[in-house]
Amino acid sequence: MDRYFSVMLNLIGRIPGLEDNLLYDMVSELLLTVLDRKASPDDFPGLEAMTPDSLLVGLLNDPRCRTRADLHVLGGDLQGAGMWGSLKALATDLFYLEDHDLVVNTPSMFGGAAFGDGALYWIDTGPGVNRFHYFRRADTADRLSEKTLLDA
Repeated sequence: MDRYFSVMLNLIGRIPGLEDNLLYDMVSELLLTVLDRKASPDDFPGLEAMTPDSLLVGLLNDPRCRTRADLHVLGGDLQGAGMWGSLKALATDLFYLEDHDLVVNTPSMFGGAAFGDGALYWIDTGPGVNRFHYFRRADTADRLSEKTLLDA
């Protein structure tokens, strides 16, 4: 996230006329504050839960940990369609170096704590598959709401 925000701020800051723009200053200050406080569970609990070295993620990824939680894994692998979509997918593939849904590496969705009753999985693939559209896509939303994920 630090890298994304840094690149974003630097690119936007190079647009002529923005260096003295109040909106740019406000957005920059907001992003820098988020970066400064991102590891604080009190300020950003959702971000802390996604930080690879956080306590929560460490517990969830520990195969020695056992739980009877009702786990459902809804994941995906982004694939490009057409020239522009393929170029976008290639750019993100070069960053992740493995299958992903723009946020999470797909193989990481299968590890972690042992679940007593097993886990239900659905890994979707295709050009419209990414972390931001799972609930907009009929197939993934239906599978989640009906609990018809594939039995692991």
